[in-house]
Amino acid sequence: MKKLDCYLDNIGKVLTATFKGVGSVIRTQLLLSLLTFIILCIGFAILDISYWGLIAFAIALVDLIPLIGSGIIMIPWAVVLLIMRKSDLAVPLLILYLIIFIGRQILEPVINGKSIGVKPLYTFLATIIASIIFGPWGLVLGPVIAIVIKTILDLREQ
Repeated sequence: MKKLDCYLDNIGKVLTATFKGVGSVIRTQLLLSLLTFIILCIGFAILDISYWGLIAFAIALVDLIPLIGSGIIMIPWAVVLLIMRKSDLAVPLLILYLIIFIGRQILEPVINGKSIGVKPLYTFLATIIASIIFGPWGLVLGPVIAIVIKTILDLREQ
């Protein structure tokens, strides 16, 4: 009976840590989306795009959707501008998108790692491996898997 209580206690600890980690991942996504919004506002204002704040807000909202990101709007927008021979706006839009994309790729594992208590390198590796195994959903599952593994390893040390 004691062994069953120990298992149930450990399962409870893993579930608690997992839910806490999922909350941290959601907070990270909100923070990164806010950063995307700020970068887009600055970039659109510099490029003198009409309704820059509204457009930046819409793109930042789309950026919150897992697996979609801001590229779903910015890349086609830039391509259409290139087709229309407006490279003076298309190229800066692509550069702005690259800044956002690279910034997210660098910051996401670092912020996730710090907020969930897993080293950024491990969070990054878990995300990459989960992406290989689960495809695009691995981007969401990677940090959660890292949390579960860390919690199980922590329980083994006790």
